[in-house]
Amino acid sequence: MSNEVDHDDDDSTEELPARGVHSQSRHRRSARSIALETIERLRKELQLPPTANDDIVKETDHKD
Repeated sequence: MSNEVDHDDDDSTEELPARGVHSQSRHRRSARSIALETIERLRKELQLPPTANDDIVKETDHKD
């Protein structure tokens, strides 16, 4: 019996849903919007030239 672990005493798991709910209610964005912003930021940081797909992405981005 001493080898059993009581997972109910783990406080860290109780905090995670509260933080997730708070951040979602504060600012909801689609995964696609976040990905596009990340790509743009990395492209600027790495000084990469625009690609042929950039025009397509910008045209379809307004559908979010």
